[in-house]
Amino acid sequence: MWKNPLQRCWDFSVGDFVTDIASDNEVLLIETENNIISIDETSDFLWKITKEDSDNFYQFKTETGNILVTSRPSLHSSPSIKKISSRTGLILWKFILQNSFDSKNSNFPILSKIIENTDTEVNLLNGDEFIVLDKQTGLVKKKYIIPVEISNQLIVKSAELLFFSRNKSFITFSLDENKSINEIDIRNKLTGIYLDKSNNLITDDTGNLFLVNNNRIKWKVKTGAQIVDIKFNKENIAVNSNDNHLYQFAKKSGKFLWKKRFQNRFLLSYSEKAGVFFIFVKSQGILFILDSENGEIINRLLLENNSYILSKIVIMGNNIIVSSDKSVIAFSPVQCERKASSN
Repeated sequence: MWKNPLQRCWDFSVGDFVTDIASDNEVLLIETENNIISIDETSDFLWKITKEDSDNFYQFKTETGNILVTSRPSLHSSPSIKKISSRTGLILWKFILQNSFDSKNSNFPILSKIIENTDTEVNLLNGDEFIVLDKQTGLVKKKYIIPVEISNQLIVKSAELLFFSRNKSFITFSLDENKSINEIDIRNKLTGIYLDKSNNLITDDTGNLFLVNNNRIKWKVKTGAQIVDIKFNKENIAVNSNDNHLYQFAKKSGKFLWKKRFQNRFLLSYSEKAGVFFIFVKSQGILFILDSENGEIINRLLLENNSYILSKIVIMGNNIIVSSDKSVIAFSPVQCERKASSN
């Protein structure tokens, strides 16, 4: 299907600068400087909410039926998290956090982050405080104080936290025991954690990729520059590197499978259902579609005027959704779905 010529299905103008787009596979959510807007896959308008003065969003997470958004703290307002129905735009609950400040700069509030969503819980990090909220009600279920300073990146895995410390170590922290239970010294600045079932993938600033299993490094591979993003592709790992290459490695062994070079740095998305990668190279204004098994380019789309500002590529049904400065556009390799009748 994705080898078919791509046709432009619709163009939805928002009249405001688009800062983010996301989908729960049923509706498309558009964040602009002043609003959050919801439309369906044929671009029919569903609802719009205007941001409050304090709603300087920096995290925008979707799941089927709901959105979770966090606001950026300031000296004059506390950060908050809201759960919003993606069907109606109604705010289901709002939880206000206390400002936490950087120990080295008392005028700099620390960002509160949504770490993980489960079916029943929302996990937050607010300074050195790890908070578990009931997803249904927004009420606090548990709070933990983390005695180890977290540098960046944190992932929840069962009753454990995985994160980087400021001394360039990868730490496994037990919430039940309230202490570190494993530490791996990587020696370079750590930049990313990616979780896949029993395996943890971590990256550093020199382009190294490590697979950690049972608290030890199982294998290490190196790309030509710092790694930007990773996608799990069945039994393989696709790596977007700042050397303008897309690499593919075998997850089990780390064996190099193939790499594909592009003219410049790119944005990577993956559709497991379609078995393809979507790659947008901003400098060329071209969206490439690649077979995820061998890296072969099976389709491409030149985006006119190179005016598309993409924070991400969203796949919704058979549509590829991209954003320009003040609109959102859908392309499809099959016949475009028609809007619902107004009668």
